[in-house]
Amino acid sequence: MKGLLILENGARFEGDLLGSVEGLGELVFNTGMTGYQECFTDPSYEGQILTLTYPLIGNYGANDLFMQNRKPAAAGFVLDQIAEHPSNWECKEKITDFIERYHVPCLYNVDTRAAHGPYPGRHESDHRFGRQKR
Repeated sequence: MKGLLILENGARFEGDLLGSVEGLGELVFNTGMTGYQECFTDPSYEGQILTLTYPLIGNYGANDLFMQNRKPAAAGFVLDQIAEHPSNWECKEKITDFIERYHVPCLYNVDTRAAHGPYPGRHESDHRFGRQKR
């Protein structure tokens, strides 16, 4: 499903929405090459939409052992590419399954080099927030 990230300053970033959940929060970013699941569950990101600038997320999957909290803390995620076939001996599920299990809004296929914060923003989907304007 197509989705949008809309910033308070009017900037719009199109991408694909994983699931159908929408979010609202301050857009922030993280430049780490690893530790995406730890970032997703880090309590310091509570209420924020987290942009990960590393271009491929999910290459080693997800495992509840790596969680910093009982559930993801961020109000949403903005990613470039998502790995479809994780490869790691500790992988218990794909990162897409992890994100959907916790019903966290996730917009991917976004140029994350340009979509960073901090800015107030929101995820929009083809659902309740209104259809993507064409």
